[in-house]
Amino acid sequence: DEFIQLKELQQKLLVSPPLKNMPQPKQKGKRLELEFTDTLKSNTTYTFYFSDAIRDNNEGNPIKNFIFSFSTGQTIDTLSLSGRVKNAFTDEAAENALVMLYDTFTDTLPYTTLPNHIAKTDKDGKFTLVNLKPIKYKLVVITDKNNNYRYNQGTEDIGFSSSGINLSEKLQKDIEIRLFREQI
Repeated sequence: DEFIQLKELQQKLLVSPPLKNMPQPKQKGKRLELEFTDTLKSNTTYTFYFSDAIRDNNEGNPIKNFIFSFSTGQTIDTLSLSGRVKNAFTDEAAENALVMLYDTFTDTLPYTTLPNHIAKTDKDGKFTLVNLKPIKYKLVVITDKNNNYRYNQGTEDIGFSSSGINLSEKLQKDIEIRLFREQI
């Protein structure tokens, strides 16, 4: 119900699953429209993480952690996964690390394939992935320095879950992932 302003939307907007081309924003008074140039996958729930990029026009107060979701199918997936990412050597929180879920399990995934779902860690290393299907996922975390959603060995840190994450089972606690730098 208020006029809005956008602050660093192109840098802060994260779309899950990732798109090849980011949607183009069009601000229209109290509304924000996103124009897609990619073809969206069928029967897929898309989640838009806006961080604090949308603000009220008068005072500049951000809408913190704003998330918008929609489905190209009949239903919206509703499961979530949360946890924390730390540096394996310093035990410090890993801020802005990219948390990625894949629905296949080959070892080359983080090098070659865009993930099915993504989220970023906050200043405390915490993350939440939402709108997930009740299936088993491979979880990989990287410090994506070049924003390509792929792991670059020797220049980026990596961490992963040694076993798959099965969302068809109830998870009792948040997961913790530790990042390290592979030597090449």
